[in-house]
Amino acid sequence: MSSTERRRRRKEMREMRARRKSVQAEYQRQQNEKRIKRGIRRKKKSSLISLDFCTTACCRPDILARTYSSFTMRLLGVNFKASTLYINIDPTPIADPDRTIKIAKKYFGNVVVNTPEKPNFSKALQWCFSRPKHDKHFFYLQDDWILLQHFNITHLVDTLGKCITVERPRHSGVERRCRIAVVNLRAYKSIGDYRICLSPGLFNTKWANRFAARMDVDYNPEKQTRNKCADNPGGGIMTCYHISLHTPSHKAIVEDIGREWMKKHNIIRNTTEPMRFNGWKVLPDE
Repeated sequence: MSSTERRRRRKEMREMRARRKSVQAEYQRQQNEKRIKRGIRRKKKSSLISLDFCTTACCRPDILARTYSSFTMRLLGVNFKASTLYINIDPTPIADPDRTIKIAKKYFGNVVVNTPEKPNFSKALQWCFSRPKHDKHFFYLQDDWILLQHFNITHLVDTLGKCITVERPRHSGVERRCRIAVVNLRAYKSIGDYRICLSPGLFNTKWANRFAARMDVDYNPEKQTRNKCADNPGGGIMTCYHISLHTPSHKAIVEDIGREWMKKHNIIRNTTEPMRFNGWKVLPDE
């Protein structure tokens, strides 16, 4: 073999080894990328939290489906299939909860149902608020609200339980150190105080359990969360040092879809007195 031929073969061998190394390096790079992506997916999955949810509902599965669809799509950071739902279904406008139960089981991994013989919103809330026991907080979600934009649950978890200095009562000039017992997703831009509302939000479990034990089921439960005054004689059953923070500050991100439904189906509150509301009446067809 001539020297020229030997040089050519050595060159071919070097090129072949270089190509082999290049292929091996590319294969290793692809494997590393796959491992990184798997790690990201595992981390993302492990960062989801399971959470107790409580829902006061009526027999209106289509409304409930819209509610749960919007929250499972836009409330980030929650593993809904690993979460427990406590749902009270009042027998109105019909006494047939089966479809409503099916909707609940479609979105949550564990569903605990209460189906009373008579509708009573206060009793429904009392049952729901007395269920969670094991976690520091739970998410209260009535059956007729939708979430309008993406929102991460960690913001609510990080805010709940903090103490802040606020003016209590409002416009009194007296500042008090108060604990955030509820973080409501903002439903109305007009709310500028620290009133506790029953719109969707994260609730402190111990506060809710105590409230459920003390509330009067003959009266409007939301009014009972507020301070006692001339316009709200049934309030004051909980300390005024517990407040709600409505978030975000200036933008409503949840919407009530139940009022139009009630109007369409001839359903009204059982009284015109705000303090005495605790249920519904189905009006006869005209």
